Amino acid sequence: MRRLVAIAIVLQAGLLLFHPGLLPVWTDERATITTAPQPPARILSALAADVHPPLYLLAAHVWAQLPLPGSLPERLRVLSAVFALLATVALYPLLVRLQNTEARLWFLGLWVF
Repeated sequence: MRRLVAIAIVLQAGLLLFHPGLLPVWTDERATITTAPQPPARILSALAADVHPPLYLLAAHVWAQLPLPGSLPERLRVLSAVFALLATVALYPLLVRLQNTEARLWFLGLWVF
């Protein structure tokens, strides 16, 4: 099972991290791109009247400060990819509980793709 999850993570990483600047910026991404570089206090005050929890934007703020290659939209897409990959790793204990091997494969395949 571990081998299957490792293969899934490699596939998922390839899909998520291959040319992160390929697509145009979406509306939600544009909001993140304009909000994340601001100081944390301003992020929190901007989100006070919003429905979105502040944790992602605060993490995006820290991530945006790192000296990583690529434009800001590309770097923020990589952050989302890292969270998706971590979620795949976190799902491993749940997958082990599924008795049916076919169900594991279907779930993992749908999750990754």
